[in-house]
Amino acid sequence: MSEPKFIVLDKTETVFESWAKDAVTFGFLLLCIYVSRDSAWWTFATGCLALLFIAGKLQLASKRTKKCNGKDELRAWVDSLE
Repeated sequence: MSEPKFIVLDKTETVFESWAKDAVTFGFLLLCIYVSRDSAWWTFATGCLALLFIAGKLQLASKRTKKCNGKDELRAWVDSLE
């Protein structure tokens, strides 16, 4: 039987901080869409900004994870943090 894999998320911000940053970003995007409601170009541009934002969040989340192949590797990584 093989050892289980572990995926550890490095928590660098609180949930409230994450929600606040997302709310400000999406609020700005919604304001841009509202102002550009008769312009297809600006609606397209702000939609692209929203997609870039989501892609950036996914990329950042993948950088904050550490994958360990076993308990020994996980313990070594935890010990290296101290």
